[in-house]
Amino acid sequence: MVVAVGNPYGLSETMTMGIISGLNRENINLSRYEDFIQTDASINPGNSGGPLLNIRGQVIGINTAIINYAQNIGFSIPSNIVERITTQLIKNGEVRRGWLGVGIDAVPPEIAAKADLQEGKGVLINSVFEGDPAERAGLRVGDIILKIGGIAINSPTRMIRIVGVISPGQTVQLDIIRNGKSQIIPVKLDNYPKKNPKQVSLSTPPEKFPEFGIGLEPSSGDIDGADQGVVIKEVIVGSFAESKGLKSGDKILAVNGASITNRKQYEKIIKKIQPGGLVFLLLTRNEKKFHLTLVREN
Repeated sequence: MVVAVGNPYGLSETMTMGIISGLNRENINLSRYEDFIQTDASINPGNSGGPLLNIRGQVIGINTAIINYAQNIGFSIPSNIVERITTQLIKNGEVRRGWLGVGIDAVPPEIAAKADLQEGKGVLINSVFEGDPAERAGLRVGDIILKIGGIAINSPTRMIRIVGVISPGQTVQLDIIRNGKSQIIPVKLDNYPKKNPKQVSLSTPPEKFPEFGIGLEPSSGDIDGADQGVVIKEVIVGSFAESKGLKSGDKILAVNGASITNRKQYEKIIKKIQPGGLVFLLLTRNEKKFHLTLVREN
């Protein structure tokens, strides 16, 4: 049993009661770091910042948010997180979070099957940032991270949260799978950067890849090498490329961490990838970059 106290809609000193519906809730889309207590004790506008108490009167959370189209689905920040953050603010004047320096995705089903992993286990590295802890430790695009400091990783959001609570400067052990083999790699974390890091290992989509159903159009890079990337001219309906969300007009900037300026460079990289091998793509769409992981079928 829990109690929420606050001033909903200006009704001061209001108390509601309920139960804990769930812990470690994430993907609420409120912040980059999410680890909420879910409760059915009524929380309304005006409860934010008020305490969530257990039956002993101990504060276990700070009421923060609701799902406004639902009934009695509210979220509180756990008190141990609040205590850690406030201690850092008092001591340092800012919050310091651990930083690994990688881009990550959920492990696609076909890659999980190849690595003999259960679906929902681990995260896939799709990019490595230049000069950051991951690159210094030797992590690579295509590595699958299973554990950090002994804690199992089952989603990108969970990994971001776990890394974020580790103190900068601390060394942690990463359990990974690389090319089907398990490894343990120690990494000394940095402080979360205030500026966007520079990616050195990027991912990209294919150009004339029959099994993906992609057709490419010539770019100026095919002539003078001046522009980066090649543009997808067409995506065949029902193809593997369409199922992965590729669209006409998407531009491929890099393949398996290597930047490309024309189709010849792209084809040269693709030829080196064996059937069943991973193809990491970096693309742009409407001036926004995104990653995609494919598997070469033939």
